[in-house]
Amino acid sequence: MMYRYLLLLLLIIVPLEAAELAEAFYSPDLGSSARMIRRGNVEGFSSVADIVFENPAGLYRIRKFSTSAFSTRFMDEVEYKSLSVAFRLPVGMVGIGMLGTSVSDIPKTFKDEESGEFDVSGYFNYKNYVSKLSYQYSTSRYFHIGASISYYMTDFDTVSGRGYNSDVGFLIDSDALDFSFVVKNIMRSSQINYTDSSGETATDIDGNEVATSELSSEGMKEELPLQTYYSLKYSLVHFQVYGQLKTVGRDRKFVKSVGLNFNPTYLPFFHASIGAKQSDVMQSIESEVGSNIQESMSMGVGLDLLGVNFDYAFEKSEHIEFDNKHYFSMALSF
Repeated sequence: MMYRYLLLLLLIIVPLEAAELAEAFYSPDLGSSARMIRRGNVEGFSSVADIVFENPAGLYRIRKFSTSAFSTRFMDEVEYKSLSVAFRLPVGMVGIGMLGTSVSDIPKTFKDEESGEFDVSGYFNYKNYVSKLSYQYSTSRYFHIGASISYYMTDFDTVSGRGYNSDVGFLIDSDALDFSFVVKNIMRSSQINYTDSSGETATDIDGNEVATSELSSEGMKEELPLQTYYSLKYSLVHFQVYGQLKTVGRDRKFVKSVGLNFNPTYLPFFHASIGAKQSDVMQSIESEVGSNIQESMSMGVGLDLLGVNFDYAFEKSEHIEFDNKHYFSMALSF
């Protein structure tokens, strides 16, 4: 059990320890629905409300109203959720969504000076969420644009982090070939700012709070990762082929995703998909923080029944804790 908490704490601590080197953990990278995961995490082509986490320009596909929900668990303790809703205005579409991870009752330990053993002094919770408010407008049947405002929230123990940013995207929709492009976190001067209520702070001559301990997170900052997505969808009779190039990090590293969806014209409500993706995973080895490209495969099925969507995905990855993972999501659209 303890090794799972160590992995979780690594997820929390690595960005803080390397605030000048690394960028913040970004929850939407894990996927916003089972539908997205079964198609290799290619973004920009969802037809329900969870498109707010992918490309806000895609909201045009919703006729009047849509809502989507997705929940799963990692390492048995980490709960991952997404919830979104979208509705049409007299001009354009509006989408609202929240997505993120949470863990309850993480033990806080201390070392007994007499016995030299570690004991639990209490428990704390961990939350990492992003909320999005999106607007979409169509200039024609073929060209659609959208923008989102994102609000980031992180809380664990005595530490709180808050920040905001924005996404901009457009989408070209033709009969056979669709192209999606989105830039996420375009405000490069905007960061997540941390405060620490542990009491290990003081006020400097200018009246600003400063840390008095190396363990305090007061005043620390994290950059939000600038990401660009170039995605294609090609439709041919019973099949849809998906491809995506995504840039991540300061060095603009490319990661790739591909997917294939089978949607027969004689069974328009049925979908079967396979996909493959690359992920840029932050790692800490012997106090050195860096990233590593990992690959995963996925497959799954979906049913669209009179505006009610059910999706299942199975993912096999190189990550020991996320291997052989099952996902379910549901959406409503009309």
